[in-house]
Amino acid sequence: MNNVKDTTITIHLLTNIVKSFTAFPLRSKPCFSDNDSSRSSANLKNLIPFTSFRYAAVAVLLIAIISACGQDDDQRDFEQEAFSLPDGITQTDNSGQIVEGNEDPDDWRVAPFFQGLVYIDPLPFPNPVQVSDVLRIHVDPFQEALNGLIILVISENAANREPRQIYNHAQSPLPPGPTVVDLNPIQFSWNNTAQNARGLHRLILVDGSGNVISYGDILVE
Repeated sequence: MNNVKDTTITIHLLTNIVKSFTAFPLRSKPCFSDNDSSRSSANLKNLIPFTSFRYAAVAVLLIAIISACGQDDDQRDFEQEAFSLPDGITQTDNSGQIVEGNEDPDDWRVAPFFQGLVYIDPLPFPNPVQVSDVLRIHVDPFQEALNGLIILVISENAANREPRQIYNHAQSPLPPGPTVVDLNPIQFSWNNTAQNARGLHRLILVDGSGNVISYGDILVE
């Protein structure tokens, strides 16, 4: 994952910006002589806003660092949850509408790194999906928010196996507008058979850098 690397670069850039504003030391005495009190007073008034700005810049940097570290932790926790065994589904009809009373609150949340930048709407449908049918997924990024799209699968009947890649849209960034992915449920099987495709599967959506975007469980019947 490149989360920590990206955060470090951001903090480094912010630090350099603050340094550029704080590079000039405060004068120990007024720029003009004591005899010219009016001009000294004016100079002090001009200096105070600059000093306040320096403190404000430092405060912004500290807030950014704290927020970035917190976001890293949230993303890490989200990804740990994503790479676990499937557990329950959000049932959807043939148009992606949630069947009332059949929603798993863990499914199809957007990861902290991508909140407000990527939308999974409508939700993958239909769910459950017949082994002979097609599962459709809509991924709608804001402008150039995603550098590629990869879909991984974890199956409950293959718990000892590593997540497998079943889809790769390598274009970076993804084009504007929704990216529609149609998946054959037989792809969820580790040996591409209908028999092993049936059951519960977790789909994990990641970008080209391996950052988890969203995840959810699909039941193949």
